[in-house]
Amino acid sequence: IGTWDSGTKTCTLTERIDFDNGADGIIIGSNGITLDGNGQTIDGAPNPLSGAGAAIISTYPTVPSDGHYGILIDGKSNVTIKNIGELYNFHVDAVVKNSNNVSFINNNIPISVLSSILVTGSNNITLTSNNFGTSSASSGSCVVDIRDSQTVTVNQNDIFTSSSQINNGFCIKNS
Repeated sequence: IGTWDSGTKTCTLTERIDFDNGADGIIIGSNGITLDGNGQTIDGAPNPLSGAGAAIISTYPTVPSDGHYGILIDGKSNVTIKNIGELYNFHVDAVVKNSNNVSFINNNIPISVLSSILVTGSNNITLTSNNFGTSSASSGSCVVDIRDSQTVTVNQNDIFTSSSQINNGFCIKNS
């Protein structure tokens, strides 16, 4: 699915990734990792409301623990996620939890059930030149959800919703 450069700790995707219905996505397991999507797609499933992660719907807005997330960064530092062609069909497409110095650059995250990105308990997070959206979110959900975090910088991002339900672009709580 990709190439690994151990010198720079960079994984570059070389093909589309399709996860089975309800399967979790990519877990960043080390500090200093760069995930370069290289324009590739990461697809959660044709029906993200079913499968193992469906229980998150009843517990949102808490952080997914059994999750149905596309990318999880939990307790990591110095991580970059860039150039994802499309990341979609997960309950929360990207989760940044208890992490520091994380950058999302030039990613397209157009469709989520709850949020395109959830940042919680984190510090020095940068979101630059991304497209964030939702088309199937439940009422009251947030496209970009930032909680209990410090120094979150948002530059040149597009945020949209095509849902007929009432959704929020940004939600910022205790940050």
